[in-house]
Amino acid sequence: MTNDPLHYPAHYTARGGIEPLDFIVSNGLDFLEGNVVKYVYRYKSKNGLQDLQKARVYLDRIMGIDFATSIVNDLHCDGEDADAEIDVNECTIRVDDSLSNPQSVRLALWHEIIHGMLQLTGFVREGENEVLVQCIALGVYQVLRDNPNLRAAGTCEPCRCAGAVEFENGEKGP
Repeated sequence: MTNDPLHYPAHYTARGGIEPLDFIVSNGLDFLEGNVVKYVYRYKSKNGLQDLQKARVYLDRIMGIDFATSIVNDLHCDGEDADAEIDVNECTIRVDDSLSNPQSVRLALWHEIIHGMLQLTGFVREGENEVLVQCIALGVYQVLRDNPNLRAAGTCEPCRCAGAVEFENGEKGP
């Protein structure tokens, strides 16, 4: 097999000519599992420790993640005021303290969680499809708000980070 940087890059074929893509497809691996295989396979011949760290990020996603949530003062994202932001690499969601009621905070958290889900699955890159994300977040929020039997422990619990945010009235969220 010749070194074809597009179809057969050396950092994938140097170890016996088996390309990870062929292994991933033939074994029906999903996006997260495939990335673990890809980064572990190529780490010696491409980016070393950085590739192993990337593989670990995807392993963490497979095993489940706890996102830390926090209320912050004067939140900015890309130089502009923001209600909330998610950092999927740091596993954090930050909400601006200017959101004055639990409903606004919950909607902002759902918005960021959906951004994170789309980023983690590779469907959307960071900052894309803001309108789509907001529509989905509003729909999820309204379904949970209007159907108490779908909520865990009386909260609109979107993930295991629920309860990490406490409002002035003592109610916990998101």
